[in-house]
This record gives sequence, C-alpha cells and structure tokens, in this order.
Amino acid sequence: VDDWLQVIKARRCLLTSVLKLPNEFHDMYWVPGRPAVIKQFEDALNLPAEYESERSYSTLTLINREFFLGGTPSGGHVGPVGLGLINRWGAHKVGVPNRTFLLSDDLKSALADLTAVLWTGEVPTSATPTTTTEPSGDLIAFVSNRDDSLGPEIFVMNADGTQVRQLTDNDAWEAFPTWSPDGTRIAFVSGRDGDDEIFVMNADGTQVRQLTDNDAVDGRPAWSPDGTRILFTSGSGDDYEIFVMNADGTQVRQLTDNDAWDGMPAWSPDGTRIAFVGASSDYVDIKMFVMNADGTQVRQLTGNDGEEYRPTWSPDGTRIAFVSGAVGTGCCPVGDDEVFVMNADGTQVRQLTDNDAWEAFPTWSPDGTRIAFVSGRDGDDEIFVMNADGTQVRQLTDNDAVDGRPAWSPDGTRIAFDRSATEIFVMNADGTEVYSTGQEGWLPSWGG
Repeated sequence: VDDWLQVIKARRCLLTSVLKLPNEFHDMYWVPGRPAVIKQFEDALNLPAEYESERSYSTLTLINREFFLGGTPSGGHVGPVGLGLINRWGAHKVGVPNRTFLLSDDLKSALADLTAVLWTGEVPTSATPTTTTEPSGDLIAFVSNRDDSLGPEIFVMNADGTQVRQLTDNDAWEAFPTWSPDGTRIAFVSGRDGDDEIFVMNADGTQVRQLTDNDAVDGRPAWSPDGTRILFTSGSGDDYEIFVMNADGTQVRQLTDNDAWDGMPAWSPDGTRIAFVGASSDYVDIKMFVMNADGTQVRQLTGNDGEEYRPTWSPDGTRIAFVSGAVGTGCCPVGDDEVFVMNADGTQVRQLTDNDAWEAFPTWSPDGTRIAFVSGRDGDDEIFVMNADGTQVRQLTDNDAVDGRPAWSPDGTRIAFDRSATEIFVMNADGTEVYSTGQEGWLPSWGG
C-alpha cells in the first residue's frame, strides 16, 4: 500500500496545482456516483488521515479518468486522449495556463498499475515497488570470520538470517560496520592497506572508497545524524584524538589535541554536540566530556572517583547514559561497573544499576523509554532491559553462554545480539521468541 501512496505523491508532483484550478475543472471529471466509488478506492489503498477527502478525490479522479478515457483499466493501451489529459491538462480551458509535463516510462507504468488498483481495489503482486530513502530496518550488518581468512569480513543479512551477502573480501580484517542514517551506505574499518583506515561502501558492497590514508590507527567511525560527516578516532600508542570529515573523506579536521587518549565519540541526535571520553595516561582516570561539533567549548561532564566510559545519547538528546567503574580499570568492564544516566549538561547523575557484578553496553530504545544492557549478575553475561529511570529491570536471556552487544531494531520491537561472539541472535524486545539467525558472527547492527 505504501508503494501506491508514493505513486500518488509522484502524481501530485506532476499536477502540482490541482486544487488551485477553477472548480469547474474538477466538475468536468466528476461523474455521477463517482465519489462513493473513489471512497472505496481510498479504503482499499488505506490512505492516511492527513490526505483530506477533497484532495484525495480530486487526485484519484484525475488518475482514473485519464486512463479511462485514453485506454483500458489495466493501462495496456494509453490513447491520445489519456496522454493529452496528462501532458496538456488545462490547455482547453479559458483562463487556465498551459502546462506541459513529460512522463518517464517508469511513471507511466506505475500509473498504469495504479489504474488497475483503482478499478479492482487490489494491489498487483507483480508490481515493482517504488524506491524510498527511508531505511527499512530489515537488514543486519555483522562481522564474521567464517571463511578462515586472515581477518574477519563484513556481511549483511535479513533479520531472519536469510539472504546473507558478503560485502568485503580481502586478506586483511574488516570490522565495525556502521550504517548511514538513510541506510544506503556503510562505513567500516579495514586493515587492507597495512594499517587501520576508514572506508565507506554502498549497502550492497559496491563502490568501496577509502576515506583516510595515514600511518596512524583510525577507528570508531560514527555518522552524523544528517549523514554528511563521519567522526573517527586516530592515533597510536596511548595518544588517540578525535577527528571529523565529510562523508566523502574531504575536509578532515582534528577536534581534540591532548597528550593522552580521547575516544568513544558519540554525536548528539541533533548533530550539534559530541560526547566523548578522555584519559590522563595509560587509559586510566577516564572522564566524560562534551564539545560542540566543531571541537569548541569542551566541557567535562563527570568528575567521580571511578572511570566513566561508553557515552550514549538518549534519542531526544536530553540525557546521556554511561558506564562507571572502579579507579584504574580503564575503558574495559572489570569488576563492579554500573550503568548511570545524567542530563546532557552533566547534572542530575543517577545510578541505574547496583550489583556486585559488572553492567555495561547501555543502549537506548528508539523511543527513549528503555535501556538494554549487559550484566554478569547471574554468573555469565546476559541481556537485560530496564526503564530509562532504572525501574522494572528484566532479564531477557538466560543461558551458559556470553550474550552481548545488544542492538535495537529501528522500530524498537526487536533486539539483536551476539552469543559468545560467534553467532547472531534476535529476540523480541521483551525477551520472547529468541531465535538464532544461523549465522556465525558478532557486532550486529540494524540498518537497510
């Protein structure tokens, strides 16, 4: 149904001023009893409420009438009258300016199919869907070393584990696939040129392009919310800094400049700020900071005795979830690490978990009401979920394996995760209907 709504939108682009024409123009195509019939067509197409009835009637009437006069309901033959109404509507009416539109063959075919829908109320199963720039969220990118090569490669599959496609194939390792906001591209890290660099490719693996080229170790690519820029870290030893570049690799700019480690950069949802963590040396004394997207106005958010890491913005940009652990443990969860949340300005810090085991990898649900995380409280790593205020904690997985890296589907109904970093699983957001995709891999990431 959505595909046909797209055709209707395209039709409106062609007949941009239908409602601005004199009323008698509409009356020319108004056949007795037609409103009731068109109302049935509306119901069959499940038009959203925002399409006012007058606008829907006018548009559907024009589409139907054009092909009715110019050919068969199936659109098999479009005669000069039908094409005339499309290409030169208004020329026959005094006071209505002449407008000429040239239709592509694809649109003519789509309109022909739509005519059949208007007559039968049924969407043809053989129709070709129209393209959309909105990500569907039905694909999962992941990393796998299944071919026993020198390093892991990047794959994409349907959420049910079908139609697996290998996107990279090199003797070096490829990892950290990150979808662009519109789901059309994937940024990733590759060691194919001898050191770790940032690359980007289409979501089908075509048009691979190297974005960085230097002797440092580049990693952690993160798309800006509008898809125009990519954050990444670059450095060596204990000295890593945060950089940003255009999505095509141009205009690289260094945002931080310290003698220690800056890392884990995360864009705010509006793309104006960047949260990150910085260490004094040897990856200890890690604190959390925020800066403008151009690197200015750096501000320290946390100053606790523990190490803070893995900042994660809430979808509305008002809060940041993070992990805090014991002093000297560095950036990796060891011992009693807990999940916290604070306002985006560092105020109102609140501890959400409190156990003798470690809790890490907080991940916001798309609507910002829940946080999924990993906990070792039952003796091994399991996936849990809680409300954003820490209440109603619920254990979603329960087995002897190590479950980790939870990733919400874009609609918030499912969570993908890897088990023992060897196999990708998917479950409902409430922990029901857990299933293995049957695919070996780790680091699942929703997109498409």
